[in-house]
Amino acid sequence: MANVVVTIVVVDDQALPVPIDGVLVRIFDAYDTFVTEGVTGVVTPGSGELDILLLGEAIGVGYKVWLSKQGFSFPPANYFEVSVTDPAPAPFEFTGHEGATAPVVKVTLKDPSDDPIEGARIRFYTEADSFITEVLTDAAGEVEIPLEGDPDPGRIYIIRVMAVGFIIENGSTQVIKVQDPLLIGTTNVFDLVGEAPVVPSSSDPNMCLISGTFTNVSLGPLKRLRLRFMPKFTCLDGKVTGVDPHSIPAIVGGMQILNEYVAETDEHGYLEVLLPRGGMFDLDIHGYFKPTVSTFYQLYVPDAASARLEDVLFPYVQSVDYDDYTVDLTVTETQELVLTVTGSNGLVIEPCLFQTFLEFSTPDPLVATVSMNDNGNLVVVGRGVGTTTIQVTRKENTWASRLPDIPNLEVTDPIVTVI
Repeated sequence: MANVVVTIVVVDDQALPVPIDGVLVRIFDAYDTFVTEGVTGVVTPGSGELDILLLGEAIGVGYKVWLSKQGFSFPPANYFEVSVTDPAPAPFEFTGHEGATAPVVKVTLKDPSDDPIEGARIRFYTEADSFITEVLTDAAGEVEIPLEGDPDPGRIYIIRVMAVGFIIENGSTQVIKVQDPLLIGTTNVFDLVGEAPVVPSSSDPNMCLISGTFTNVSLGPLKRLRLRFMPKFTCLDGKVTGVDPHSIPAIVGGMQILNEYVAETDEHGYLEVLLPRGGMFDLDIHGYFKPTVSTFYQLYVPDAASARLEDVLFPYVQSVDYDDYTVDLTVTETQELVLTVTGSNGLVIEPCLFQTFLEFSTPDPLVATVSMNDNGNLVVVGRGVGTTTIQVTRKENTWASRLPDIPNLEVTDPIVTVI
């Protein structure tokens, strides 16, 4: 038993057969498990051929070959059973007919405003949950694929939709029924709606509702994961009398905070927790490193009605603002710009840390250069007559890696004019 190169050839049914390029060939094993796929004529255009590496043995290994191309049918059905031997068998030749074709199924994906969602991954499966193929939605939010149908109520297929940043209405896994022939008033067009997840908000003006999901490395839910939010003890420089503050803030709406709060994820790994806006707490995630060793992390709560847990637990530099976006200088003249740098958790970063997170530059240093002074202000120096901009980027390794990546830095580049 060994891997052998299997050649598949697809031709039409004319008196003198002509090779058919562009036929999608999907290979399944005897248990209807997807093995591999390819397209005819890609390596050698005009040949109608495809070479695929498959496992073969002397007595033969059974496979199913599924063929599809819009505008063609492959009688008597669009899939065929073959046996792959070792050494490699003679090329397998299949015949396609132009004209009569499997129904073209269209799946559309749009947001609630009817704007298309491009680049979503839609996977098609048989009723038995065997993988057929996957297609990405185009600029119109659509995919088209020929699928065999049945008379009313139609042949059942399963589709799974993955659209980054969107939740699919009625679930990411759905069942469609492909009809052939179509009855009056029916269609093989299936419309899906994806919408950005809504972050739940607190109704208490003093509190922020933080929500998110925890998983293992296979994205399975972490059920009953416990998070301890502990007050930070502080000492005042001076006090009249009374108790030392045990929390930041110590009092919310007339209520004194004196103890921690323990939150636990549900069966989906999801968690919601209410915390005072602008508060600072110590966080312990039980079992994050070792079940018996507590590791505390400083947590800042956004001054907002809602926040995503990932933006609070793993914050990054979100925005940079300047006190002036138009800098006019003469040669050798300098000007200082005051910066406001904010994290994804809403925390305003101290000026002494700017250079830890950010790099500033100008695309034309012959016109102007920039540097950071001890106060955390950006010093702009005119070097030569002309116009340039001030650009800023995040330094590498200053945020937790994400899939997809964190959003682009929110910033408007100041314009520097040197006369």
